[in-house]
Amino acid sequence: MFWTKFLHVASPEGFFGVAFVLMTTISGFIHIVVWRQSGNMVFTFIPHFLLNLGPLFWTGYSIVPYLWR
Repeated sequence: MFWTKFLHVASPEGFFGVAFVLMTTISGFIHIVVWRQSGNMVFTFIPHFLLNLGPLFWTGYSIVPYLWR
């Protein structure tokens, strides 16, 4: 539920919010499996990057403006 505090479209009441939180949780476990099988973190980057593109394009959310506050 971490992202529901910052990414307002991912509210736990909406379908997208629930789907995003579930996909993030499942992908976390998949990252561990992929890393242990391959021994290489590069292979965990690819699914993580693809998972995060969805909300980025869906909401237009960007953390970049908050980096220079």
